[in-house]
Amino acid sequence: MRKVFLFFIALLLLPQFSSAAGISYEEWGFKEAEDIRAWDFQGMETAHLSPEGLVFDIETQATMFRDLPDGFHDSVDAIELSYDPTGLEEVTLLLLSFDDSGDIARRFRLGFLVTRNGPVRQYVPLDLYRKDIKGTEKLAVVFRGNAQNVSFQSVRFIRYGIFEKIGAMWESFWNLQPFEPFTINILHGPTISTDAGPTIGMAEWQHILARSVNAYFLVGLSLFGFLLLFIGLYRTEKRGEEWNAVRRSSLALFLGAILGVWLFYDFRMGTEFLRNVIRDHHSFIAAPASQKKFRDLGRFPEFVKFARPYLINVDGYEVFFHERWPYFGMLRYETYPAKPNPNDPQFDTWVIYDRTDMAVDAEGRLLLSGKPITQPGEILGRFDDRSFIFRGIYTP
Repeated sequence: MRKVFLFFIALLLLPQFSSAAGISYEEWGFKEAEDIRAWDFQGMETAHLSPEGLVFDIETQATMFRDLPDGFHDSVDAIELSYDPTGLEEVTLLLLSFDDSGDIARRFRLGFLVTRNGPVRQYVPLDLYRKDIKGTEKLAVVFRGNAQNVSFQSVRFIRYGIFEKIGAMWESFWNLQPFEPFTINILHGPTISTDAGPTIGMAEWQHILARSVNAYFLVGLSLFGFLLLFIGLYRTEKRGEEWNAVRRSSLALFLGAILGVWLFYDFRMGTEFLRNVIRDHHSFIAAPASQKKFRDLGRFPEFVKFARPYLINVDGYEVFFHERWPYFGMLRYETYPAKPNPNDPQFDTWVIYDRTDMAVDAEGRLLLSGKPITQPGEILGRFDDRSFIFRGIYTP
């Protein structure tokens, strides 16, 4: 019993020591001419070395190719790309395999849209894509856009040790998923990932791609059941014990194991549910009105309460959100019989929510991207700097 207790204590402490020695790296950098000759290029006419790596210009698209390192599929756990994509539209990682005629037989693609300027370290956890990259033999990096002085620093291949992977599995199991719009229909449940990098905590896509813990529990219980059966046969055949007694004790152990897994699973899911309820309580129910936020909707429920009195005596109104879904339908439901207009403007009441490109100028006109779209009017009520109710006649 003491050994079992120590085993579970060790499991609890494993994440604390998962950063110990055991991580190794192989890096393809750009420090000398030999590093450039290791690659094949397409769409890149000239390039030069600098302290930032390989620097080049792009007109539309440039691609770099290189064979994957030896033992890639057996030992590499993650890829990290380091580059500065300032001015580009997208950087894409490709892993490819080819048939005998030289045509692409398998292609794995991950695209990274450029959303900000400056250096980027793009981490790719291969544990989530093992089936997709199976059999690939060449790595390619594609730069798309029209830019000058794009720099590509390195490709790093990361290998984690056994303790890092065990720690990552434990952490990913306890990676609690927040309430999402799809939660009403789907509960992903806990997942298991051996990736010890920064992907832990990115719950949304990890829950979709990682392996469900159900696979481990079901396989484990099945193997335990077969083990009990073989032990039972041994007890009856070799030791002469009565079958009824052996059957009762084996069933008791098997059902006890199922109950233990069930309770452990229920504790895990109950923890997730209670954590989300507590989060809702602090961020929405108990929070002051000026700070109330509800999950992915933010302050929209409070904005609806604010806007409703201004829409009581109108047939319809114009709406501008930072994105249409799900706000348009929710506002239409909450303000009935007044209806938001989905077509060209025709009403003089304007509901603006979370728009940084809309304001009212000194003459009282509503502006969209700096251009007036109404005659001089008035702000009926202001919710915050980016949300307000305006009344004014539309001018095409």
